[in-house]
Amino acid sequence: MRAADLVVEHGARIRPCASDDCKRFFVRHKGGLYCSKACSQKVRTARLRLSLEEKGESWSDRRHLTYRRKVEREQGKAVAMKIRRRTRGK
Repeated sequence: MRAADLVVEHGARIRPCASDDCKRFFVRHKGGLYCSKACSQKVRTARLRLSLEEKGESWSDRRHLTYRRKVEREQGKAVAMKIRRRTRGK
C-alpha cells in the first residue's frame, strides 16, 4: 500500500537513474538525473577520463600535476621542484 501511495503522490517525478550501470528508480528533486551522489560522481569521472584519453593525457599524469601544484602553493616553488615521480621497482 505504501508503494502505491508513493506512486500516486509522486508518480510524475519518479525516474530511472541516468547512469548506464544503475537504472534504479528514484523520486526526482529539482533537475536531478541520478539516484545518488555516487552515481553522479561515477559518470563525471568516466567523462573526465575519456576527455583525458582524447587529449593523450593519463589520469596518473593529471593527478601528479595537481599534487605538484598543491605542494607549490603550500610550501613554495623550491620544494615543488624537488618532487619526482616514484619508479616501480622489480
